[in-house]
Amino acid sequence: MPWVCPWFAVLWFAALCFTGCAPVPKPAPAVPQAPVLDLVRIPQDPAYFANGPGKDRPLLTAQAKAALADDFIQAYFAPWRGGAKPVAKRDAAAPFRAFAASPGYAADNLPNPPDFAAQLEANAGLPSYPNLNRPAVTVEAAALRALPTMAPSYLDPSRPGEGYPFDYLQYANVPQNTPLTARHASRDGQWIFVEMAMGQGWLPSSAVAFVDEAFMSAFQTGSYAAFIREGVDLALADANGRLRGGLGSVFPVESQGAIGPSGASGLTALAAVRQGDRARLAHCAVGADQAALIPLEATPANIAAAARQLIGQTYGWGGLDGKRDCSLMVRDLFTPFGVWLPRNSSAQAKAAPSTSLAGLTPEQKEQAILRDGVPFLTLITLPGHIGLYIGTFEGRPVMLHDIWGVRTRDATGSEGRRVIGATVITTLTPGRELPDYDRDRNIIGRVDGMTFLGR
Repeated sequence: MPWVCPWFAVLWFAALCFTGCAPVPKPAPAVPQAPVLDLVRIPQDPAYFANGPGKDRPLLTAQAKAALADDFIQAYFAPWRGGAKPVAKRDAAAPFRAFAASPGYAADNLPNPPDFAAQLEANAGLPSYPNLNRPAVTVEAAALRALPTMAPSYLDPSRPGEGYPFDYLQYANVPQNTPLTARHASRDGQWIFVEMAMGQGWLPSSAVAFVDEAFMSAFQTGSYAAFIREGVDLALADANGRLRGGLGSVFPVESQGAIGPSGASGLTALAAVRQGDRARLAHCAVGADQAALIPLEATPANIAAAARQLIGQTYGWGGLDGKRDCSLMVRDLFTPFGVWLPRNSSAQAKAAPSTSLAGLTPEQKEQAILRDGVPFLTLITLPGHIGLYIGTFEGRPVMLHDIWGVRTRDATGSEGRRVIGATVITTLTPGRELPDYDRDRNIIGRVDGMTFLGR
């Protein structure tokens, strides 16, 4: 859903309460904010920055490509292969403690009740944790939550950069066909505490189905593909259900070649579907223009083509509402190329060799990126944010990133945001032309390093 200013509803409701039956004055026409200049001046097409003589040159050596792809598959199937000990009960209970101390705000922007976390903990039934310890798989995309509820917990919505979409109970959006371990079911059976390669948390039980050895063996075909298009929605050939996904979604490949009556080139995919509380496999024809075998060759042109699918998409903290934040965007973008990345930006910054840019001036940081960065393969890192260096515009480095907004500070010292709320291409100083641009707390001032994927 598009971003909605959380204070608008509050002001609207307050106006109704205080005006009673008085005539409602005709509102003044809205004065649109001028867009951040980078979004007007810089082409918002990643292919623009990959359109050179080296656009089809592989950025990874054959050895690095194979090693990364092997690491990717090992991480993807780790919940079924590792036999890891369950998350300790105290760690499973920790989020309940945290939100008991600070329940946050609800969807109506009013404080959550003091017993918000206590009620959820009672339903979680942690005294019997873990009560499952069974391999499982997702049969549909679902939200991974810190607590077993879809109710939100925002910080004070009146503060800049808080309120919707910053629901701190939201961890990630988990794609269909994701292997996991189901550790514990809530008392009402509506939620399951799971562990998977990207982390742990609570999933709706409707999205989870248990698997056995036969299923896991058949699912692990040794050949896997990822969608290279967004919004793919395909009917299954031998089951009532769909295979849905976009960048970041992975599925096993049973065969490749001609598919369907037309004989078009593509893949025969396997999808997990529910049968009772268990999963079974169904088949689906996937076109060659919709998915590619992992690892797709990591060329500037291929990465740019995948990134083009994301440009302009609405920001979604932690994958809220099926959208992406900065780290989920980076993670999903590199999935087709067989590059496994952790879920959050701080972990991604440490996932490959890196160099520190801390302590440098803004000009020195930009020069270091221009000198040492590899376009389409270098992550630009800063506390709480991450993006991909994709080249230069008018001699300055530019990055692809999913950004909430530009930090502002007015003459009284009050902090604010010029909201962007989308995946865009900018310099490291987006919004620098704004009169209230906060020069100390925006991207270039906080950039602290580069991470080199594939090294």
